Amino acid sequence: MAQVGFEDEVDGTPLNEAASRGHLAAFRALLAAGADPTDISFGRSVVAWAISGGNTQLMREAIAAREAASPSLPALH
Repeated sequence: MAQVGFEDEVDGTPLNEAASRGHLAAFRALLAAGADPTDISFGRSVVAWAISGGNTQLMREAIAAREAASPSLPALH
């Protein structure tokens, strides 16, 4: 079984990689498997990686996942 929170020295976490490449299905699967949507990798949040990926739906889901996981963080919308 893959580690959803694994971070390497090149690509960061699988969740950030899926977000940065705009892969919505992979992003959803990783969240369902327990990936942390509040993770910071290489100084960037999952939301920032999603923005760089350019998939609008993925950006919305990244923001919603972050807010659901940590409601004490400032809102992004």
